[in-house]
Amino acid sequence: MRTGKTMSESKDIVVEFSGWVKISPQNIRYQYIGEDESVPEFITGVEWQNLSEEVQGNYIMEDAIAAIRDADDGEWEHLSTEVSDW
Repeated sequence: MRTGKTMSESKDIVVEFSGWVKISPQNIRYQYIGEDESVPEFITGVEWQNLSEEVQGNYIMEDAIAAIRDADDGEWEHLSTEVSDW
């Protein structure tokens, strides 16, 4: 018979990872985090690549999980899971 912990007794699971992915620029979006309201809130990776490095700094990747999921190539250098003690 299986005797597990109840939901209230369960601890969080911590996932630690590092690695890289390569994704086609048309398959990723960036969100504007600057103060200029005339700038589009979201742009493609193609549009982001055409910006200067200074302006690129006003954008963040919209969804890192989607970038990993939709990647053309990649490699996990480290991936581990553990039960949280904190």
